[in-house]
Amino acid sequence: HATIQTKKAPALIHSELGLVERVIRDHTNEETTKIIVDHPDIFKKMKRFIEIYMPGQKLPVEMTREHGSLFERHNIDKEIERTFQKNVYLKSGGHIVIEQTEGLVAIDVNTGKFTGNNRGLEETVYKNNVEAAQEIARQLRLRDVGGIIIIDFIDMETHEHRRNLFRIFKEAVSKDRAKTHLLQVSELGLVEMTRQRIRPSLESAVYDTCPYCEGKGMVKSTATMSIQVIRDLKRALGESKDRILNAYVHPDVAERLVQQEKKSLRHLEKITGSRISVFPEPGAHREDVNITFIK
Repeated sequence: HATIQTKKAPALIHSELGLVERVIRDHTNEETTKIIVDHPDIFKKMKRFIEIYMPGQKLPVEMTREHGSLFERHNIDKEIERTFQKNVYLKSGGHIVIEQTEGLVAIDVNTGKFTGNNRGLEETVYKNNVEAAQEIARQLRLRDVGGIIIIDFIDMETHEHRRNLFRIFKEAVSKDRAKTHLLQVSELGLVEMTRQRIRPSLESAVYDTCPYCEGKGMVKSTATMSIQVIRDLKRALGESKDRILNAYVHPDVAERLVQQEKKSLRHLEKITGSRISVFPEPGAHREDVNITFIK
């Protein structure tokens, strides 16, 4: 208040902490044993911030002088890449599948190669679910996923195992700084939860929707497109006769048309009295079809 009264506009009244200070403030806790940095200026900034704003806390900051990237030496680059993959593999051989949709995040747990030991399938499934629960809680924090989350653990017959799994997952999620709310396991064996949406997810911050498939994750196959091109040619020709036309399509579609669909093209030429040429267009989208009349 005093600053506002004495300063003349324009003047800075308040400034948020920098990235380095925010990392220390928001992401360190009693489990943080050491902070490693490789830049002298950041090292000094961290030491000064901890001494002023976190007095009495034993939070050692270490300056490393090793050559090369700090992220590479500690495999952080690989860990960052993992956060964008749909499949997350577990040490036991099982894996989880994370699908982010418009309305919710669906997570499916699979045993994969995990076969366990002679104590039976139930124990195998339980161990896989426990490992998956710990990893799911971690992935939610890493990916900063918010909103509604549905988790499909592998079905277990033992009530004790189901109770223990829910307790373990709840404990794992409780470490999260974002507010979470869990519902008991549903009749279908699903765990429903919500996680506070503090900011856009990590995925949306780093990735854009694919401009090629427009977010579908799929494009039409060459076989489907070949059939569509023949239909488009037939529609373009209509009732006309004695026409010459060119079709410009994706190279893969062009190859299929002139090889596997050659008879269909020749038949269309015969019944319409026309001549059709197919040309590969290297820059074309797989689903693009451009038909041009020469005559």
